[in-house]
Amino acid sequence: MPREPSHSGRAQSADRKILTLVSEALAERGAELEELDARRLRNSDIGDSSIILSMARSIENLTRLGSHREGVRIINEPMATMQTLRDRLYPRLAETTLGLPATRLVDVRDDISDMNWPYWLKRKDYHHLLPNDVVRVDDEAGLAAARRHFVVQDHPFVFQQQHVIGQDVKAYCVYSRAEDALTFFATREQINDAANEQLRQIAENVVKAVPLEVFGADFVLTDDGPALVDVNAWPSFRQCLTGAAEAIADMVWTATPPSKHRATSG
Repeated sequence: MPREPSHSGRAQSADRKILTLVSEALAERGAELEELDARRLRNSDIGDSSIILSMARSIENLTRLGSHREGVRIINEPMATMQTLRDRLYPRLAETTLGLPATRLVDVRDDISDMNWPYWLKRKDYHHLLPNDVVRVDDEAGLAAARRHFVVQDHPFVFQQQHVIGQDVKAYCVYSRAEDALTFFATREQINDAANEQLRQIAENVVKAVPLEVFGADFVLTDDGPALVDVNAWPSFRQCLTGAAEAIADMVWTATPPSKHRATSG
């Protein structure tokens, strides 16, 4: 099932591409596939599928998927995806030692100047539905503009996260429960092996905090070590499409008994 258009924004093409490649890889392995429409999902649409590959993010669709009949395997599980909503994700990450920068829930209409510039303001639930739902604030003018955006959108409660200086790294991950193994793709080829291993270990621990199987993680490599700034369910894998599609297909195929090699995707 593809991502809902309202949750893909300008990434609709990329989102569709990764799901298409995974579907093709599964079909080559012998899977039977059919398509679900994320815009008009009904409980009856689940049908006789044994596996559903879901990029869904809307609460409505995740709730419907969560009410599936017993025996249907959903990747990612709806409750796991719901745990990536920031008002659920950040409290979980704050309880870990995964390197989350100083992050707190604030009302942008209040005085929030006790955190030093620069910092980030992020919509408290979904990751990025509109431009400026995630915005770096460097000064009073930037704060005023961000306030206007969030108040106009009727989302005055946001997460304020301290900016950390370092090298941005986006990681893409596929976790196999059956093999308890993580396939890890870092987008910065120039990072050294030691840093790459640090990021992999953090990603492995993310799975313990949020039980995702297909996810992305945003890091900043600082002088004091990696900082984990965000986690999202089933990203577009733009920078490692072929490898990620094969890893996801392998994970699905390995985890599923041959008698149930019937999948529903987008």
